[in-house]
Amino acid sequence: MGDTNPAHFREEMETYRRAAKEEANALKDTHLALERLRTLYQKFDAEERTMAEQVLAEWALSEDENVRFDALALIDDSGYQLQHPCYDFYWNGSHRAAPRARPMRSRR
Repeated sequence: MGDTNPAHFREEMETYRRAAKEEANALKDTHLALERLRTLYQKFDAEERTMAEQVLAEWALSEDENVRFDALALIDDSGYQLQHPCYDFYWNGSHRAAPRARPMRSRR
């Protein structure tokens, strides 16, 4: 990627993710896109990783569950912890113990 402009870097990461997803869909390989993103992240130098972590933080808040999944998987892999209060719930493990809604049963 090599660009130090955060907006351009973000755009390049989004373009790369979309292309990887399209390739994965074409090959019917559900893991390919995430593997491509992992490989890309590992190639980044320190400055690029800092920018990538910002992009991942944004993706982790995405309304698109696929984008969110990719971001959280990469964050988990890298050991990077997002420095934002809304992530405390995720990092302290509370999300695993959070109560889940039970399906409603009809009364007959």
